[in-house]
Amino acid sequence: GDGWTNGRHRTLTNFLVYCSRGITFVKSIDASNVVKDAPLLFKLFEEIIKWVVVSNIAHMVIDNGANYVGTRRLVSQTCKNN
Repeated sequence: GDGWTNGRHRTLTNFLVYCSRGITFVKSIDASNVVKDAPLLFKLFEEIIKWVVVSNIAHMVIDNGANYVGTRRLVSQTCKNN
């Protein structure tokens, strides 16, 4: 996920997937209401993980802020259990 803030100070998160054909844009989400809450942010990532299928994921690149560190931990736990 790649996050940025637009001119209205909304936090937007872009989800991109890299595969053998290159990088594909999946979707962009206004994450303003969840970006500071790791469990809620995780729900956004979980949706993408289910769409891509856990077994197809080799690596995730996300922000290094505290909220994303918590999200990464939740993603790691989920992927280990699947």
